[in-house]
Amino acid sequence: MARATHFQRIEAVVRRGRTRYMVVHGALLWGSITAIVSALLMGAFNGWDSFPRTLGFSLLIYPLVGLAWGAVMFSVIQRYYQRMRSGSS
Repeated sequence: MARATHFQRIEAVVRRGRTRYMVVHGALLWGSITAIVSALLMGAFNGWDSFPRTLGFSLLIYPLVGLAWGAVMFSVIQRYYQRMRSGSS
C-alpha cells in the first residue's frame, strides 16, 4: 500500500511537468525560504541597517538558483520514476 501511494505521488509530480516543479519547488519554496532565512541571518550577524538591501538581493538571487535546483531535482525524480515503472530498483 505504501509503495503504491509513493509511486502515485512521484507519478503525479512527473505528470505535472518540469516547469511547474521548477517554479513551485525550486523558486517559490526553496528559493524564497532560503532567501528570507539568509537575509535574517545576515541581518542578525552583520547588523540590521543593510537588511532591506540584503533581502532584496536575496529575493532575486536565491529563486534563480532555485530554478536550477528544481531542474536538477526533477531530472533525478524522473529517472527514479522510470526505474520504478520498469520494476528495477
